[in-house]
Amino acid sequence: MNADFPDREHFLDFSGKKREFEYLVHENDLGYLIRAKETKDIGYEFHAFSENNPYHALGEIRQKIRKRLSTRYLQKEGGKYHLYHDEAKGHISYGGVVIDGIFIPFEHLNEMIQTYEGFHIEIKIKGLEEE
Repeated sequence: MNADFPDREHFLDFSGKKREFEYLVHENDLGYLIRAKETKDIGYEFHAFSENNPYHALGEIRQKIRKRLSTRYLQKEGGKYHLYHDEAKGHISYGGVVIDGIFIPFEHLNEMIQTYEGFHIEIKIKGLEEE
């Protein structure tokens, strides 16, 4: 990749916390796939694809990062996380989900959802291109 293509960048989240992301670029016959992964062990992760230009994918991934980091989905009360406004976005990880850059084991996610007993739920799993 060109020397001017960033390998890392910092973004501010909803609380003003600085979060560092590392960019990984995968080039193949179809185009460029860029993965932005928060540099801590388990955190935010984003993907973007461009058929002809890695800088287009970089612009798209920056927009995704800023948009997701601007919204808070979890609130911590009494040492436990709860949904802040009855919805959450994140990604599935081994053994749980990552929401707001925080790993939530499936058993804790189950506890969070049980507080909504009797309500309706919609679960939508999206591919990388639909983030």
